[in-house]
Amino acid sequence: MPDGFSTRPAPVYFGVLFALGAGMMVCALSRRLPGAWLAGLAALLMLSPHWMPSDGVCFAADFLTHGLYEGRVLVWYPVMPWTGFALLGLFFMRRRMAKKPPVILRVASPLAWIAVLLLAFGYQFPPLETWFAFCKYPPTLLFLLATLAVLFLMFDALMKIPVLNFSALRLLGRHALAVYLLHLYVLALAAKILAPAPLWQVPLLATGVCVLMVGVCAWREKIRADVFGFLAPGYDAFMRAFGLYHVKTLETFLPAPGDARALLDVAGGTGWMASRFASRFQRVTVLDASEGMLRVARRRNLEAVHGSALDMPFSDAAFDVVLCTDALHHIKNAKRAVTEMARVVKPGGVVLIQEFHIRSAAGWCVEKLEHLFVDRSRFITPGELQTLMARHGLSTETRRVSWLEYVCAGRKQPKSP
Repeated sequence: MPDGFSTRPAPVYFGVLFALGAGMMVCALSRRLPGAWLAGLAALLMLSPHWMPSDGVCFAADFLTHGLYEGRVLVWYPVMPWTGFALLGLFFMRRRMAKKPPVILRVASPLAWIAVLLLAFGYQFPPLETWFAFCKYPPTLLFLLATLAVLFLMFDALMKIPVLNFSALRLLGRHALAVYLLHLYVLALAAKILAPAPLWQVPLLATGVCVLMVGVCAWREKIRADVFGFLAPGYDAFMRAFGLYHVKTLETFLPAPGDARALLDVAGGTGWMASRFASRFQRVTVLDASEGMLRVARRRNLEAVHGSALDMPFSDAAFDVVLCTDALHHIKNAKRAVTEMARVVKPGGVVLIQEFHIRSAAGWCVEKLEHLFVDRSRFITPGELQTLMARHGLSTETRRVSWLEYVCAGRKQPKSP
């Protein structure tokens, strides 16, 4: 072993993200508690360093309330006090959402003065020294009072200035955790580039970081509002690369050329699939909720309609063929979507739905990746889809088209004379 290297194993480090995560989980479990219980639990946890003993022997007490600063475990942010702080925020948020501003906002100034007086004279009372000491690790009563006082004063001032535009603050609040994580890296990069920096650059740097964070949050919300519009430029290349377009298989279910006039591609996105069949129909329509996707479809000279698959803006029996490929799992109510497809297809027409087969290892992976990167997709099995289509008088045929996907074709029975 070279000189200067320790043979001791590296310690396990628990930082601020650990405390934040614990606070989020406790808040999630406590969200249905009555307001009084929520405030009481918050106070109990915030004051835990004062009532929960820590003598260096009880691991749980040290770990949760005071932090361990040596040995195999390093805890820089005690869990219980900051979880109490998070619960207090949940309490105030709930009151605000109920349009009942917390009474404590009206006593913000006295609270600030109490904090100042305790900071100045608390040390005159040795039995209460631990309560009045100004310490963050773990947070003492005085530190919590001072922190809350500053926050309440800020909120009170902001609420009394109606001319201010709070849209930027609300935007940052909706992405608080992402902003917190990202700004650490931005500040670290700035420190590498600017250090040592004169004092006058500090407010400029802080302002720049705030503006950058607002821009990042606005960009995140734009993507969330139309995630498929964001993916549209590379969507077709991705689908082709993974062999997810099965044109030849779908063609076998279509009427002969000249026997049908109108095709509707539900949640058809960029219109790539619909464009493969355009020569067989007089009218080809793409319906999608993403304007970004529809812009690509319009460039293919297709009729592109912005709308929902749950309430299609078409009359009954308007199309000979209704197509929906790799999209039903993105529609929040599959039952309602199938009902709408059956409504707009003509008697004797066909509804073609292509979906992922999740009863396989590959399908399970697709489902988890969709949940992680796209949305909370709800996949439907072939049996479930056949049942839904049969309820609307569609005689179904299901065919496995690849190791990952299947097609369910439902033909609408003509009305009996």
